[in-house]
Amino acid sequence: MLHLPEGAIDLQRNIPKQDMKLVAPTAQLTVRSELNPALKYLLLQAARQVHGAGGGFEREGQFPSPKYLDFPLSREADRFYRSGPPLLQRYLPFWVAVFLDHMKIMLLPLIALLYPLFKIIPQVYRWRMRSRIYRWYARLESVDPKVGRGNVNSQINEYLDELDQIEDQVAKISVPLAFSEDLYHFRLHIEMLRSKLKLMTDKD
Repeated sequence: MLHLPEGAIDLQRNIPKQDMKLVAPTAQLTVRSELNPALKYLLLQAARQVHGAGGGFEREGQFPSPKYLDFPLSREADRFYRSGPPLLQRYLPFWVAVFLDHMKIMLLPLIALLYPLFKIIPQVYRWRMRSRIYRWYARLESVDPKVGRGNVNSQINEYLDELDQIEDQVAKISVPLAFSEDLYHFRLHIEMLRSKLKLMTDKD
C-alpha cells in the first residue's frame, strides 16, 4: 500500500483533495538471460545511481532491490546486491575492467607457466654476476707456479706482469653490491699469489 498525501499531485488545485491509499505493483528491472554479465552490472549501477536516492513513493535504497521479484535473480544481480559492483569496475573505467575480466581467462594459465621462470631468473642472474668474476680464475690458475710449466724461477717476472694485467682488468669489473664480496675475494687471491711469487724471488 502507498500513501498519497492531499495536494501531492497539484498543490494549487489541491489534487488529490484528500489523503489516499494506493495499491501499486513493485517495480522490477529485468533483462534477457543471454545479456552480457558485464552489462548487467552496468545496468544495476546506473539504476542505483539514478533511483537509489528515492522518490515520491520509495525511500532511499528501495530500488533497485532483490525483493518481491517475479523472475529468478541472476547470479550477477545476487552478487551485486550482496557486495556491490565487481572490484575492477569500482576503480577502473568500464571498458578497462571488462577487458581485464576477459583477460583473466588467459592470464591464469600464463601465470602458471611463468611462475617457474620467475624462480629461475634470480638463479640465472646470480650466475651471470658471479661468472664475471669466476671466469678470471682460469687465467689466475695459469699463473700459479704449481700449475705453470717450465722453469718457474725464470718465469716469475712474467707471472708478476700477468698478475698486474689481471688486476687492472678486474678493477674495471662492475658488479652489484651484493656480489662485491666475490670480487673482493678474487682480488685477495691475486694478492696472495703475488706474495707467493715475491717470496720465491726473495729466496733466489
